[in-house]
Amino acid sequence: MMSTKFSLSDLIHTAITGQPAPQQQPQRTTAERVRAFPRDPLPTRQEREEARTLAHEYRAYAEAWYTALRGWEVQQHAVPVAKVSYAFARGYEPISTMGEGGPDLPTALLTPVGQMREVEVGRMISGMAISPVPDRQAAGGLLERVRSGQGPASLLREGGGWGPVAPRMAAYAVAVLTLAVAVGDSEAEGPLRYAGAVMRRSRSPEDDSNL
Repeated sequence: MMSTKFSLSDLIHTAITGQPAPQQQPQRTTAERVRAFPRDPLPTRQEREEARTLAHEYRAYAEAWYTALRGWEVQQHAVPVAKVSYAFARGYEPISTMGEGGPDLPTALLTPVGQMREVEVGRMISGMAISPVPDRQAAGGLLERVRSGQGPASLLREGGGWGPVAPRMAAYAVAVLTLAVAVGDSEAEGPLRYAGAVMRRSRSPEDDSNL
């Protein structure tokens, strides 16, 4: 009859507790562990290139919104005033039927999705700055800085990569793109998710800021 082999630690455990030592599972080799938990396949060269291209487009879209809000270019439409002559009636001068002397016409803010009422965009920014939601409040604070011209001159460096430091530039991108989505720009949703991911990561200034 074959005797069971005990290790010294098994014997000590039995001597102290009066119970047999629990049997340990055999250790798997590295090769067995790799086979049991296979890694996802690495992206192909084409997939990496497509990801870089998409990231470049997302950064460019964020820059377009940032430039529009930082420049804050507005226009006031000139509405032609129609005049009706009452010269045929004694004592009447030509008068306007368009309400001259009334309130000023609303100014339009130029954005990547067209013209928007300046006052409405301003109200949205103010509302975000006092929002009880921390992320939205932070975005509103950055938007107020952008509107007053205190933000960086550009979010991107020459070549289209993030300016230094990438997470900081991405935070401004998140702010302007959050506003873009709020005003109904569905094209800003993808760039917003991308910029949010860049903003949340921890990278040193010397790291590659293209991704």
